[in-house]
Amino acid sequence: MRKPINYLIVNMAMSDLLFPIFLIPKTVIEIHDDDWPIGGHLGEVLCKLAPFSADLSSAVSIQSLVLIAVDRFVAVVFPLRSPLFSSKLYRFFILATWIIAMATFIPYLVAFKLVEYDHEYKCVRQWMRVFDDSSSVTKYFMALFIAFFYIPFVLMFILYLAIFLKLKSQRGQGERSMNAQIQRLRRERNALKLSIAIVLGFAVCWIPFSIFALVRMFADENNATMSCGFKQLLEQVALLLSRTNSAMNPCICFIFSGNYRQATRIGGTFAYCLLFVVSLAANTFIGIIVYRTKTLRTPINILIVNMALSDLLYPIFLFPKIFVELNTAGHWLVGGPLGHAACKLSSFAADVSTLVSIQSLLLIAVDRFVAVVFPLRSPLISSKQCRYFILVIWIVAMAVHCPYLIAFKVLEYSEGLFCRWQRNDIFGEFLSQQTYILGLIVVTSYVPLVLISILYFVISLKIKSQKIPGKQSANARERRLKKERNVLNMSVAIVLVFAVCWLPLSIYALLFHYSSNMAMRSSCGMEYFKIIAFLMARSYCAVNPCICFIFSGNYRQGLKNLFGSLRIGHTIAYCVIFIISVVGNSFIGIIVYKTKTMRKPINYLIVNMAMSDLLFPIFLIPKTVIEIHDDDWPIGGHLGEVLCKLAPFSADLSSAVSIQSLVLIAVDRFVAVVFPLRSPLFSSKLYRFFILATWIIAMATFIPYLLAFKLVEYDHEYKCVRQWMRVFDDSSSVTKYFMALFITFFIFPSF
Repeated sequence: MRKPINYLIVNMAMSDLLFPIFLIPKTVIEIHDDDWPIGGHLGEVLCKLAPFSADLSSAVSIQSLVLIAVDRFVAVVFPLRSPLFSSKLYRFFILATWIIAMATFIPYLVAFKLVEYDHEYKCVRQWMRVFDDSSSVTKYFMALFIAFFYIPFVLMFILYLAIFLKLKSQRGQGERSMNAQIQRLRRERNALKLSIAIVLGFAVCWIPFSIFALVRMFADENNATMSCGFKQLLEQVALLLSRTNSAMNPCICFIFSGNYRQATRIGGTFAYCLLFVVSLAANTFIGIIVYRTKTLRTPINILIVNMALSDLLYPIFLFPKIFVELNTAGHWLVGGPLGHAACKLSSFAADVSTLVSIQSLLLIAVDRFVAVVFPLRSPLISSKQCRYFILVIWIVAMAVHCPYLIAFKVLEYSEGLFCRWQRNDIFGEFLSQQTYILGLIVVTSYVPLVLISILYFVISLKIKSQKIPGKQSANARERRLKKERNVLNMSVAIVLVFAVCWLPLSIYALLFHYSSNMAMRSSCGMEYFKIIAFLMARSYCAVNPCICFIFSGNYRQGLKNLFGSLRIGHTIAYCVIFIISVVGNSFIGIIVYKTKTMRKPINYLIVNMAMSDLLFPIFLIPKTVIEIHDDDWPIGGHLGEVLCKLAPFSADLSSAVSIQSLVLIAVDRFVAVVFPLRSPLFSSKLYRFFILATWIIAMATFIPYLLAFKLVEYDHEYKCVRQWMRVFDDSSSVTKYFMALFITFFIFPSF
């Protein structure tokens, strides 16, 4: 992919990064507060850089688009001619795009200035500091519009029209020519589609903004006024569209280019990692907040907690399976009884979670229906009855999905182990797999959603028709109705999110099992729909708790109270780090061990780092969490003494092993690249010696820790303290020791 056209796309990507780095933070600040948050020289620099970098990014992007169009024009219209951009020449053109753009927008650096009004800072533009009069400002922006918008789009339209006509004329010849010629034309068409999509995306994003800028400029010059509503609406839409271009370009590359799509495995892993963290943290917060806040312990909130606990099954069981399959071509890593149990539980737990959620949503809807339509009637679900309903929900969900525990098995093929659904193990003539899937979808998705929709429709009509009788009870009645509306809004939002997340997957399942059109089932579009449908369905476990925080002030206040206590916040953060560290580093070791093609010296060094990183969650994080809540050491005796020494020793041992492994990896890459004909520096046997050496050196270096840390008893309480004077003669020796550690394991390796 290291071709001139891709380097130009990378150039656009690098320029688009200026938006999230400089402009979007400025925009978010302006939405909430008109004041500039930072003063002094730093504030002045940021005030100038934010608008300068935004328009610089746009100029670099449009120049890159023109260069891509010219490159495609030469490649298609003059196929026998040498490429316009050689591997050296494209660097010059990329540099030129930045120099031209920066030179063009230098006036921004002079015009924008940080001004102080009443002890508050404002980032203002003063064009009269650059130009003599307003007509010069108008001419400057007209020149910008013509040079960076009008001319480039006219030029690109002409070039792509010529390319289209050329490809159309070659279509008949291509069908009769050799396969190589057909493949070349196909590649050209794919590159053309990608280029045109990027240009169209740029046009859609920037044309409204350019029109608005011109209209406002001429209106200001002629002292004309635009209607306030029109101005605000057009301005907000134009600004939003222009700023989405930086996010649109990479999406277009992944959609239209197969080479870029091959890298989506990394994107998928990142997306599921994000869902893993958000789901684990947010659903845990929901449970803790309701448990700690007595006023929230109502049936509807207990049902929401039930949903949150069921959503935790996703990050615990399903997401680790997804991570493995994304990075091992669908292979299952663990065999034997443990592997079979994990294979069955991962899918079983995920779908049990979904059914628990939809049943909880149905109960919430019924509870709201009775509370609003029959306000004088006693609540349908009392605090005690709620427990029985929750128990029934889980029993029903597990009973419905019992076939999963039989049908899913770990199968061994020549390529490796796979976790697969064995339909013949449970479905015979009486019940086919298709009938079972259809029944699941109808009973657990469509029927509950229809019932919930009817209930909420009746509730909304009832609330709308209710009037406040009499002045005496007006305030109380209004407060009750407002409370009902808030609860209704949150409940409806949760249901809508559930429908949006799960309906695409149910549609895909119906198409997959009931469509006889094999071409459609195996089409590229269906594959993309499958990826999106599964991602949306699995994102529900992370989105659902976020809905609660967005729509409920009680949950937001509970979250503030929760993090008002830093101890709880730190504990949760360290627990998340603990889980990610243990799971992630364990996967690294298992993947390399199970995949023969990855058993290379460099990967073994990475595994060495992963194994050393496991020392953190095993020894140091428990110690840190204990110290957050209590200064005392919880364990006495010989075991407490050993743990007191091992916790700090293993933490710094881990860091030393990691930095040595990084140095060895760098040396190995240096030899492989600079001396490619030389035999590898680390042979299959030699790398074991180096790995052993990293541990021996690290342990020898940190032996003083084992002597300095000691468990001491004060007033029947244990303290883990460090006493360096037990090892060194004076404090200067301690300083020299740590200076030597810093130089050996940080300064030297960095260089």
